[in-house]
Amino acid sequence: MITLQLLVNGLALGAAYALVALGFVLVLNATAAVNFAQGDLVMAGGLLGVALAPYLPGYLPLPGLLLLPVVLLLMAGLGLVLAAAAYLPLRRRPPVAVFISTIAAGIILQNGASVLFGPEPRAAPPLLGGGALDIGGLVVAEQSLAIIAVAALLIAGQQWLFGRTQLGRRLRATAQDPEMARACGVPVTAMILITFALGTAFAGAAGLLLANRY
Repeated sequence: MITLQLLVNGLALGAAYALVALGFVLVLNATAAVNFAQGDLVMAGGLLGVALAPYLPGYLPLPGLLLLPVVLLLMAGLGLVLAAAAYLPLRRRPPVAVFISTIAAGIILQNGASVLFGPEPRAAPPLLGGGALDIGGLVVAEQSLAIIAVAALLIAGQQWLFGRTQLGRRLRATAQDPEMARACGVPVTAMILITFALGTAFAGAAGLLLANRY
């Protein structure tokens, strides 16, 4: 039973990491540049959950899930700011320039979080409450199951977006060949901005999912 419990916990942690990696790869494919601030964006998503939690009524049964769409929207906005400040002005420069700018953005996020929230550890509200389910002797935390379910839904939504929508086809075209996509009338700059917004939103969602556990 202990092995199964560890397996479920490992799946929950891996599901959150999958969201982080997905956002990282989206930006990498679209820009050929590495976003070294991705880990700091995870932190930002978790701290957003901490900051917004006091504004939720205490009687709500699903506090973390209710915060999720708000965190996704705010983090997407942060992704647009990151793209406008750290990538677009340097897109014609060598990739190392973008590497340095995203490292600088990460340092700004780290120090800004330290100033606003202090060095003490904080915890966001759980997605489904802090209880556990006993399934035939296997005790599984509701938070672990919620992390797996939410991550799976977000990844499935991303697959639907890229595979079934016109926007997704434009995003894939931009990632595969920006110059050809531009020649075909695809607004490449707008697609890159949307890619940054998606990647940052996924990082923020991972941060919210993990902020109650780690």
